Amino acid sequence: MVMISDVKAVFTNWRESFFFKSLPISQKGIVFYSEAKASSPHLGPLIRELVSRGRSIQLLVSDPEDPLIELVDVKANIHRIGTGLARTWTFSNLESAMLVTTTPDLQKVQLKRSKFDVFYVYAHHSMNSTHMAYRQGAFDYFDAILCTGPQQIHEIRTNEELQGLPRKTLVEQGYCRLDSLRNNVSKLSLQFPKDFKDSQITVLVAPTWGDSSILSICGNKVIELLLAGNFNVILRPHSETLRKSPQIVRSLSEQFGRHKKFTVDTNPNSELSMHNSDIMISDWSGVATEYAYSFEKPVLFIDLPRKVNNPGYENLGIEPSEVSVRTEIGEIIGVKDLSRISEIISRLVSQGSNQIAQIRCSRAKRVFNIDTSAEVGATYIENIADMSGYKERAEYQQSGS
Repeated sequence: MVMISDVKAVFTNWRESFFFKSLPISQKGIVFYSEAKASSPHLGPLIRELVSRGRSIQLLVSDPEDPLIELVDVKANIHRIGTGLARTWTFSNLESAMLVTTTPDLQKVQLKRSKFDVFYVYAHHSMNSTHMAYRQGAFDYFDAILCTGPQQIHEIRTNEELQGLPRKTLVEQGYCRLDSLRNNVSKLSLQFPKDFKDSQITVLVAPTWGDSSILSICGNKVIELLLAGNFNVILRPHSETLRKSPQIVRSLSEQFGRHKKFTVDTNPNSELSMHNSDIMISDWSGVATEYAYSFEKPVLFIDLPRKVNNPGYENLGIEPSEVSVRTEIGEIIGVKDLSRISEIISRLVSQGSNQIAQIRCSRAKRVFNIDTSAEVGATYIENIADMSGYKERAEYQQSGS
């Protein structure tokens, strides 16, 4: 049964798509597209930096409650295009100097390149690998990619050579989400100072989603062992788990919800939980690296089957960064060794300054422009937007390859 609210939403999406199309091209120099609320921490810093420089931004959003809407002052610059045919039509008929998004798989699934000359820029929403964590060809149709670190550049260049693809511009940007988290650490410390009288360790369980997730394989056992070890436990389920498998979280909440040391955090940002915890338990989630690099705290990885979105990733001959980083920011424990989890957690937390030094070394090696990534990305976007046409932008791209 079709709801009246659904009909209204479709009408609104088409109306705003047509309005956006009707705007003069001169007003569409920089266009951002946000597919979901989860895009906000990654596109928000770029938008804020550009707005602070006096730039006019056109923002296409699929979620009418997207937090990015608050960053664009003029209502006419926000266009709610949904996720259906209106969005598909808008992308196919886009006329602008450039489009910036954190949604991969351009030209591979629903979202296609425009029939007009638009320059497409991809902003990463993870520090994970580009060849195992994403589908084959996820970035092939972008003109430029804002890379978080040298490993992504190595992966993309190797893939281009193997596939015979044109060389894209690979910008040494850094990771906006990391910078935002680092900037908020001192604020959280002042707002929520740790009670040093409380010597109990707080463990944040933050898995990925899907079949390779802790929650799908051994969630009950992990939480039982942590509570039996007298740890405070915060479960932070992935937003996709909450959306696609809410019954898993509901079952765990029913089983452990009455335990005074167990809480569930459904906030997608979870900064307060990161601040309040002493260690994270994860699997293949990109949030593990964000946590270690931002809060300089260790991660204990449960060694579950790899989360592989591209079965041909091994053809590149490059170890994915989410594999190699694990021993740099923490330790790995096998499922058969979970009985030792309390012992390992206590040891990792007690390492203190040695663990911090190891995490800082890893971060310096793997991340570009720490604390200035938004400025670097915004400068590149401005340079592209100010060029007169696609040909000039493409030539600039080649000169910077």
